[in-house]
Amino acid sequence: MFAVSRFKNRNGVFSFRVDGRLHGVRIRRNFKTQEEAAAEKAVLELKALQLAASLCAVTTCLAENLGYRRHLAALSGERIDRGMEAFNTCLKLSPPPGSPGHDAAHWRLGNLWEKKGDKKAARAAYEAALTINPNFQQAVDSLKKLN
Repeated sequence: MFAVSRFKNRNGVFSFRVDGRLHGVRIRRNFKTQEEAAAEKAVLELKALQLAASLCAVTTCLAENLGYRRHLAALSGERIDRGMEAFNTCLKLSPPPGSPGHDAAHWRLGNLWEKKGDKKAARAAYEAALTINPNFQQAVDSLKKLN
């Protein structure tokens, strides 16, 4: 995500730079000491994780609220890969309180795999959702539909 590098500034003094992207915006900050740069890197990486967790919650909640109408434009075929990437990111994080869990993310991934035409991967995703929550009706219905 973020990197700390040592460089010589225009005054001939060695400094340390933190460089990376946060939500698509390039971040580039210079520091006098490596410790300051490392601390800033840690803060920025924490912000990135918090942003990813918030986006995961929002993505999953939006997907739940939108139901079959849209999966964040993914099921329209426009952004299937980006949708899959978002749900895979969700699976790496702990779901925030009050938001749908990993079972819902697996089910959404199954929907996207099905849209891509990969029934084997869709089946595996639906089964993963049912492993987490055997009573997850959408996953049960989707799995029946595949057979």
